[in-house]
Formats: sequence, C-alpha cells, structure tokens
Amino acid sequence: MEALLAGAPAIPDTWHGRFVTLDSDWSRFTEADYDEACSRLGRLGRWYVLRYEAAGEDAWDEPRGGEWTLREIAEHVAGVRYYAEQVGSLTDLVPV
Repeated sequence: MEALLAGAPAIPDTWHGRFVTLDSDWSRFTEADYDEACSRLGRLGRWYVLRYEAAGEDAWDEPRGGEWTLREIAEHVAGVRYYAEQVGSLTDLVPV
C-alpha cells in the first residue's frame, strides 16, 4: 500500500505463505508473547485505518498500473480469517 501511494515499485513477494508451514508457526506462546502480539496487531489494524483515511476514498479504486488497488489490498488483508480457521484454536497454547 505504501509503495503504491508513493509511486514506488512493489518488492517481489518471495514468501511462500500458505504453501509452507514452518516450525516457528507452531511455536508456543507465553502469556507475555500473546499480549505483545495482540498489542502489535491492534496497532497494525489502526495503522491501516488511518492510512486509508489519509489516502481518501477516491484513492481506493484508482488504477495502479497492473498492481492491486487499495481496495483489493484491504479486501485481501481483511480475509485473513481463512488462515486462522486452518490453524484452529490456539487457546490451549496460551497459559491461563
């Protein structure tokens, strides 16, 4: 999103994402790890909201020279529930 708004080329995606599960994907979380992850994800979510507000509604569907539009990026990021459903509940990994 930032590269699009700045008119910079996108960095090629070399992450294998859903094609590979790494050992670190199954790492145990402590309660402190969980709290920090929730805090970071909350800040990241707020960053998206503020950045999209700053870009303005007209920018959401502006053609981006073959790249995804801001709307397509938002829809993709909002669809992460699929990944969470594939992993299942992680509540047993977090100490109570």
